[in-house]
Amino acid sequence: PMNSLKEAEEATNNQELEQSLEQSSQMLRSQKLQQAQQSQQRAQKGLQKMKDELSELQEQLLSNQMQETMDALKKAMQELLQLSQQEEELKNRSQLLDPNSQQFRDVAQQQQNLQGDLAHIANMLMELSQKSFVVTPEMGKNIGKAMAQMQQSMQAIEGRNGQTVSSSQTEAMAALNKSASLMNDAMQQMQQQGG
Repeated sequence: PMNSLKEAEEATNNQELEQSLEQSSQMLRSQKLQQAQQSQQRAQKGLQKMKDELSELQEQLLSNQMQETMDALKKAMQELLQLSQQEEELKNRSQLLDPNSQQFRDVAQQQQNLQGDLAHIANMLMELSQKSFVVTPEMGKNIGKAMAQMQQSMQAIEGRNGQTVSSSQTEAMAALNKSASLMNDAMQQMQQQGG
């Protein structure tokens, strides 16, 4: 795009275009109407060409930006689905735990790691939302809900209550899956607009 930008810039400084406009005004002053019209037509063609080049450049830049947005959204969606899967594995483990189990500490560590991963995805989406309208408030709401449920799960782990831990983890998974589904919808919309 930088080369195209340079070409477009050069086209605006086009001497041929300036000469055509200058000739046109000189001929109008000296009453040479037909020649003035020809010069104006040349100038008009030059302006049209310049307009087309700038329009093409703008489309190219928009297309690149759209692709970047799609890639970022796809990455976030894949990470959310992976996170949801890990949360499910942790949930299956948590619900079987005996209140006196030594494994609660390990589960707590894993839950904390997943919370960290979710925070990373949330930051990624926050950055994307500043560049594009594709990140909706509903996506943010579900990410927030997943965060809150993971936090509740951590508190339940401290209380050594396997069933409550499992229930919070199930809610967190549902919110993660909903966010991923919303992202998938957004990507499909973008593809339809792009196509």
